[in-house]
Amino acid sequence: TLALLALPLVYSLVKWLLSTRRPSQFPPGPPGAPFLGNWHQIPSLLHCFKLHEWARQYGPIMGLKLGPRNVVVLNEGSLVYELIVKKANSFSERVPMYIAQNHILPEGKHSYSLFMRNDYGGRLRTLSKQTVVGSGLNNLAPLQKAAATRLLYQLYQDGEHWVEHLKPWSLETPVAMMSGAPIQDYVRDFGKQWIEDYNLSQQLWIELLDQLSPPVDLFPILRWVPGLIAEWKRKAPVARKYLLDAYNGVIEQAEKSMKRQGGTFSHLAIIPKLLRQEPDHFTNKQGLDNTVFMGGLFDAAVGSTLMSFQTLILALAAHPEVQRKAQEEVDRVFGTEQLPEQIELDKLPYIHACVTEAQRWRPLGAYFMGQFGLPRECVHEEEIGGFRIPRGASVVINQWSIHHDPDFYDQPGRYDPERYVKNPVGAKEGVSQPGRKPIYTFGAGRRECMGKDFYFQNARIACAQVLWAFDIVPDGDLDIDARTGFTPAVVMMPKPFKVNFVPR
Repeated sequence: TLALLALPLVYSLVKWLLSTRRPSQFPPGPPGAPFLGNWHQIPSLLHCFKLHEWARQYGPIMGLKLGPRNVVVLNEGSLVYELIVKKANSFSERVPMYIAQNHILPEGKHSYSLFMRNDYGGRLRTLSKQTVVGSGLNNLAPLQKAAATRLLYQLYQDGEHWVEHLKPWSLETPVAMMSGAPIQDYVRDFGKQWIEDYNLSQQLWIELLDQLSPPVDLFPILRWVPGLIAEWKRKAPVARKYLLDAYNGVIEQAEKSMKRQGGTFSHLAIIPKLLRQEPDHFTNKQGLDNTVFMGGLFDAAVGSTLMSFQTLILALAAHPEVQRKAQEEVDRVFGTEQLPEQIELDKLPYIHACVTEAQRWRPLGAYFMGQFGLPRECVHEEEIGGFRIPRGASVVINQWSIHHDPDFYDQPGRYDPERYVKNPVGAKEGVSQPGRKPIYTFGAGRRECMGKDFYFQNARIACAQVLWAFDIVPDGDLDIDARTGFTPAVVMMPKPFKVNFVPR
């Protein structure tokens, strides 16, 4: 009788052990340990450099084993095009994320933007077209210009605490876009505490998305570790509270904006529009799901603007010759009397190149090993180059290796916007790859970040205005080394550094 009772346990154990073996025709990769695979070989910090070392050794496609999980790593842009873009039906689903989908936002486990199912994707794309792409994006330009102008004033008044001024700037336009709240009353209505709480929610959120710390998606038995030991069980409720409080704060401001009937963007803002169509949109039985769905769109618009813009400031301060060339372009187009306008930004190719090159040079998701920049799940077995990608495998876009490929870029470790002026994808002379994108920071294919164009427009406007008004001068030495000058955490952002914004 005991033997019969033990059979299911033995069967499950044997099945799990077999799943830790490398599949046949799997892409090449480093040999791993029994049961663990390659999991123990990946450093807890600065993972991208180990992946890059393996990429140079094993080639454009690489296979790893993380316990029972099969992971296929794409180290070349052409493979991203062949698989993620051309075979989107097989690679448009996200890998399940247990902590996020079951403990932080269970109501939105299929509808939040990062891990929504394909059947929710059409709904998100429809709303995105109204706001963060195409004509909707053009409507946001005046708000982005106003936010950037306010940033200039704050930098002039108190340049020492410039990072603190970037925090409200990064949120102003998304808040107006979602709620219709008057942008000039944004800080007053929301308060500095809301801004701090929202940024904290994003920090906790990103930490808990990392599948290697803790690796509960790789080793499900860890889900039952008591909360006294498992730190994630204590952090998850805190992250949930901060996220929902932030989303509800935006909804409350939208309701106030409608009552005032004078919101800067209330006639086009998303939440007022939905509330006019369905007054109980956020209070009916699907209300929390709708709140999380809208929160996902808000987070996509905000994205990682704050951290990415800090990297851009660091790059410009560390490369005064680049800064001077960008200022010459701005001065040539706008002169000394007129602040840069969105309508003229198509005349600023070097400014756009500066923004793009910062994303290539130090991609925000390069340290994001646990999610490898948020992997796709292979829903149908596929083959490429004689290698087999098993159903259920995680497929990863290796941002760092793609962005720092010496076969594709001249001096990839150097911050050089000129590469994007000479070539739209930054390639060195005589090199091309089918379907190559300028950068992969925002992903590719159906799951490419909806907020990509929003970020570029926002960053271009702010960059042009800051360089029109100031010289960005280092205050002490600047460490731009990716290993030592950036936080060894989940995302790649600069360690605190000092610069002076000197009026021109």
